[in-house]
Amino acid sequence: MEVTAGLKRWRHGLVVACVFLLAAVSLDAERGLSTPTRPSAEPLPQARTELPSGLAVPEGRISLRALAETAGLELSALRNSGRVVLERGSATRVEFTEGSREIQFNGFRIFLGEPVRSYRHGHALSLIDYESLLRPLLAPRSLRVPHRPTRTIVLDPGHGGSDPGTRNVALGLAEKDMVLDVARRLRELLEADGYRVILTREDDRFVSLEQRARIANRTDADLFISIHFNAVEDSAVHGTETFLLTPRHHRSTAQGAAASGDTDLHPGNEYDHWNAVLAYLVQRRMLHDLRSLDRGIKRARFSVLREVDCPAVLVEAGYLSNPAEARRIGSPAYRERLARSLALAVHDFERTLASPESAF
Repeated sequence: MEVTAGLKRWRHGLVVACVFLLAAVSLDAERGLSTPTRPSAEPLPQARTELPSGLAVPEGRISLRALAETAGLELSALRNSGRVVLERGSATRVEFTEGSREIQFNGFRIFLGEPVRSYRHGHALSLIDYESLLRPLLAPRSLRVPHRPTRTIVLDPGHGGSDPGTRNVALGLAEKDMVLDVARRLRELLEADGYRVILTREDDRFVSLEQRARIANRTDADLFISIHFNAVEDSAVHGTETFLLTPRHHRSTAQGAAASGDTDLHPGNEYDHWNAVLAYLVQRRMLHDLRSLDRGIKRARFSVLREVDCPAVLVEAGYLSNPAEARRIGSPAYRERLARSLALAVHDFERTLASPESAF
C-alpha cells in the first residue's frame, strides 16, 4: 500500500512539474514577441524545447507536437508518408513533409528556411521558422505590439530606364513598362482610400536598388511593395510568387548550402513577423483574384527587402516568358485586376492590424 501511494504521489508530482514547465516555456515565448526591439548583433539563442513528456528535441528546434499543443491544433501523422498534418477544424490546416522545406498552409505553398526533420520521438521544426513564420500565421494575436497603422505606402515598380527587366519580344512587352502601369493603377486605388502613396519611380528612368530603399525610409513608409514580372528559359513555367526577407541564420529559398552572409542582420529583419503576415495576405489575394498558379511564398535577401524600415514584400506577378500569361499581362484589364488585388491585400493587412485574432 505504501509503495502504491508513493507511486501515485510521484506521478502527481511529475504531472505538476510538466504543467509548470510548459507554462514557463509559453510565457517566455509570449514575452519574446511582446516587445519588438531594434536588430541586435547578438546571435539567436539556441533554446532547447521540451515535449510535454519531457523528452528533448534537438537544439534550435520545436517539436510539431509541442507546436500543435501551443496553437491548439490536432496533430496526425500520415502513415508511411513522412507527412504530418496540424488542423483546427476546417479553419486551419498545415501540412509538413519530412526532409522538405515546403509546407502547405491552408492550401498555399510556403517555403521554410530549414526542412522538417524526424527524430526519435516525432518531427521537429526550426525555432526560427516557428517564430518568424508559423507563429505569426497561426496566431497573429501573439504579436502584441502591432506595426503602426498604415498611412504611407511606397510602391516600387521594378527596373526602368536602361534596365528593361524581363521581356517578351514576340509581344513587344517589357517588364519595366508593365510594372509601372500596375503601380500607377494601384496608387490611384490606394489614394482613393485615403493612403499617402509614393512611387520609387514615376516614369521610365533608372533607379538604383539602394535609392529605392532610401526613398521608402526617407518618406517614413509604413508598407513597401515591390512589383515585378518574371521570366525563365522554360516557357511552360507560369504562376505567381511572393518574396519576403530571409530571417537571420537561415537560407534563402533558392539557396543551397549555408553561406557566411546568412548570419548578417538587416534592418528589414526587425519586421520578420509582419513580413510573413503581409506576404501571406498578398499571395492569397493574388491567387484568388487572378486564378494564377501558386509558385509559393519564398524567402530572399533582395536589396530592397533588406534595407527598408517597414514591412515589405516583392511580388513576381506572372511570367512574361510564358506566352499565355504574357498575353494576360499585356492586357490593361488584367493589370487593373492585379492592381485591385494588391489594394485588397493592403486592406486585409490593415484588418489584421486592427483585429489580429480574426485574420485567418
